[in-house]
Amino acid sequence: MFRLGKSNLALIKISEIGKWLEELDDKSTDVFYLSINSGLLHVLKATFIHILFATNSIEESKLFIHDIVPFASLDPKSRATVHAIRAAILTKYDGDASHYKKACECAKKACDLNPSTSHWFYIYSLALTAQRIFSQSFKSSPSENEINAIQQAIELSGGKNIVFEYKKMILKRDSIIWNFHSNKNKNDKSVIQKYLLDNKSIVKMIKTIIYMGPKDPHIVINCARTLITLPFMVRDLNLGKKYLTKALNMAPNDGSVLKAIEIVVKVYNKLSKKNKVSTNEMKKKALVKNDNSFLNKELKSIIIKHKNGEDLLPYLTDLLDKFDGYEKLKIIAEICSYTILFKNNLKAGIEQFVKLIEHPDIVNNDLITVSIFFKMILKIFLFDIICILYIYFFFYVIYVFKFSMIKNYSMHYIVLF
Repeated sequence: MFRLGKSNLALIKISEIGKWLEELDDKSTDVFYLSINSGLLHVLKATFIHILFATNSIEESKLFIHDIVPFASLDPKSRATVHAIRAAILTKYDGDASHYKKACECAKKACDLNPSTSHWFYIYSLALTAQRIFSQSFKSSPSENEINAIQQAIELSGGKNIVFEYKKMILKRDSIIWNFHSNKNKNDKSVIQKYLLDNKSIVKMIKTIIYMGPKDPHIVINCARTLITLPFMVRDLNLGKKYLTKALNMAPNDGSVLKAIEIVVKVYNKLSKKNKVSTNEMKKKALVKNDNSFLNKELKSIIIKHKNGEDLLPYLTDLLDKFDGYEKLKIIAEICSYTILFKNNLKAGIEQFVKLIEHPDIVNNDLITVSIFFKMILKIFLFDIICILYIYFFFYVIYVFKFSMIKNYSMHYIVLF
């Protein structure tokens, strides 16, 4: 606030924090802050004096300077607190290589001075990550020190700190991405298999974090974003959407939360469209790939029998017991086409068609647009065939009905005369 020219507001905020620190006691729920009270007061008073001095309130600053306990006289935990706060500030607000380096040094000093406090190792991991991303890129691989620091923080906290678990998940995700892109050109199937297993572990970690019940909606939002941006093999758009709803319910009137959700929703919509396109492309590729499959060879031999005038229903029905999954659906589609086109049995064809469309993802699928029985440039939907036959049948019934009415009327007329 002071750096933004809001010195009066900064002084008010310092006063509020000071009052909060004075009210901390053994019965407080903020046990951690109570344990580092002396270090926090040292930083708070030093900041207060700095603002007074910078705003030409020199005499007032001299009155308070004697209240500060000298840094050298502080106990190790309080000195560690001062170093950790400095590291956190340098990490968050500065974008200079020297500042990130200094942040890492301060965080390391805090860990060395007070190695039993988990938060210092968390701050150290944050500082190392910021330095790595600044000097390399966000696509770079986390260092061993980054991973070890957050792991130490988790162990010291007994695995109960959600923020630490989230940080661990992010580092693992970054490592997975870097390892995959470093090895993807090796043409090794084990690379893909490992990539899949690693990403499944990320999904598991995210579910664990949400199960722990984070109080910060931004952690929930970031988990949702990570979940929906994973590779499509493990990506769960619906679960990501559920997490976004959860975050919204946690803070429905928080502007920062609403903005963060809006950004993730845009990513969600973009990926949803891509997912539909890629799914359709995969299905088309699967059809091409299966051209030489055992089923296609069977169907080609059946076509020869059809040209020789044989009834194909027994052959097609026999194939149903030999296949399952996508190939079985393909056989049902062919039975439907054959029954309608060549057996003149609209009722049976419709029954087969109903069985077919009961399966998800069948609508607009090539199964109901391509058949071995009509080789045409334009695709013909089985639904269209059924509708056309229904219309034909409808008009035929009307024609027969009208003809019979005319005939009956004529006979009645002859009888009268």
